[in-house]
Amino acid sequence: PGEGGGGAKISHVCAALAPCMRLYAYLGQTLAKAGYGQSAEEKRDNPYAEWVDTYKTEDFEGLANSLETLLDRYAETEKASFEALLPIYSKAMELELAFFGAQPDVKSVQVPTVSPARLIVDFDQTLTSHDTTAVIVAAAIATP
Repeated sequence: PGEGGGGAKISHVCAALAPCMRLYAYLGQTLAKAGYGQSAEEKRDNPYAEWVDTYKTEDFEGLANSLETLLDRYAETEKASFEALLPIYSKAMELELAFFGAQPDVKSVQVPTVSPARLIVDFDQTLTSHDTTAVIVAAAIATP
């Protein structure tokens, strides 16, 4: 919650939305590269082919990047710390992964365990005014 008015800070909202955008872009691109839903037969018969086609695009990647840029910008403007944003981002990613795990008729795929802390968004100095190496190191150290 924000200070005073009780509303959420924009950086917190961005941290809650970014996992969806980043995960969908990643999955769309990864599944397309693996050929999932890409053949003419699968495009006709695979219920997820349209989903893959939507989220594999450069346009959607651009939207995910834009949201991450907004997160960076508002985190800096609002002085939102990594420690404040990480639990929001992590919970949102946890819920996204649970959503995919709950889908019917989807074969279980063994995915390597990845801590949401390692999936933290765009702390690569994009539109930031300072070196973010310490943030990346802190995320790596915080990961069990």
